[in-house]
Amino acid sequence: MKRNIVFIPTYDYLSDALFCAVAPLLGEYNTIYCNTRELIDWDLETGKKRKGEILRCFVEYRDVPGFPRENKLKKLFGYPAFNGYFRRLLSEMDPAAVVTTSDMSASSKFAAAWAKERGVPFIVLQPSFFDSGAFSDVTSVGYRLKHLLYNRLLSVPLAPEQKQWGNESLEGRLFLWGSYFKELFRGLSVYERISVTGNPLYDGYFMAQKNKEEVDDETYREYGLPKGRKIVAICTEGLTPAVYREARERLNAIYRETVNKRKDLFFIVKLHPRDSLKDYENVFNDLGGSNLTLIKDIQLKKLYRVCSVQVSVCSVSSFEAVVAGVPIVLINPDGMIEFDDFFENRIELRAEDAAGFERCIDRALTDDYRVEFERKRARYLEEMIDGTEGKAAERTAEAILEIIDKNPTMR
Repeated sequence: MKRNIVFIPTYDYLSDALFCAVAPLLGEYNTIYCNTRELIDWDLETGKKRKGEILRCFVEYRDVPGFPRENKLKKLFGYPAFNGYFRRLLSEMDPAAVVTTSDMSASSKFAAAWAKERGVPFIVLQPSFFDSGAFSDVTSVGYRLKHLLYNRLLSVPLAPEQKQWGNESLEGRLFLWGSYFKELFRGLSVYERISVTGNPLYDGYFMAQKNKEEVDDETYREYGLPKGRKIVAICTEGLTPAVYREARERLNAIYRETVNKRKDLFFIVKLHPRDSLKDYENVFNDLGGSNLTLIKDIQLKKLYRVCSVQVSVCSVSSFEAVVAGVPIVLINPDGMIEFDDFFENRIELRAEDAAGFERCIDRALTDDYRVEFERKRARYLEEMIDGTEGKAAERTAEAILEIIDKNPTMR
């Protein structure tokens, strides 16, 4: 009988903690983690070492013998070797299910094709916000040529017949945070194969709020943060410089002006995993460090225990801040940055310039706004997430096991 469940991360900074939350609840199954970077053998929430629940087996194409990573043309023609190598690994692991956080990476596409051939469930867990309008025109000449090159000539399933996150696999299952997100897929082939389970990452927040846990001093000490000042957390978003160069410059100028002016506040700039610490040191280095620190490796759970306001353009980090009970400010210089808006003026304050940004921060720090925010927060989370009782990881694991149990290949 198959006893393995294989996890394939896409953007490991989104996947790791999600998988760590679900893996221990999968009964007697071995959970094999196909990590894209390094062995994850520790609990991302507590920092404690695990005892073998998550095992390493594969490091994307970097572990494929002789795969040409640098030369783009050679890399293109190296994909058949990558596909073959990955398929052999999957066959050796013989999983009862393959679980991932995207069906759009090369490895997940290869896994989805392999799973379809073998009758193995292929399950995508929602790790973050997604671009609900990011359809590729699969009927266009360019896409048909891509399909001909990859799928027909090279025999690698890199250009599926339909293309949108969560909807690429014709037989895959999709687990979403709430009914709100499910409705975005209405009319698509995956709609009837969606399970609404909640977000396992948020269980800790809801349980802490339920148990009325107090903020401890550990995070203040660990990062040298002041306890006597209000802390504003600015979360960057990895905006592509080639696309958003001017917008990034405007955004950083607003942050600089506010940090320099508001010495009564303390600012934490939490860097996105794709952002460079050196780049942001260059942005802020002449301001001194009396009311500012740059941090890349702090867990959001720790950050939101100490901050009073959270700031981003329109990031899922702001959604998590709302879950944590922290008021949010969304800032978009003159509306220059385009994004899917999952906030829709239901829970956030908004600014487009430095003056507006400062006004929003001041308002978010008032007692009256805090009362207003808590009232809106309850309604907003009820609309966005199905289940805020802290049991999403259990529901996710139960749904995975149910799909496996009902799969004819397991009988």
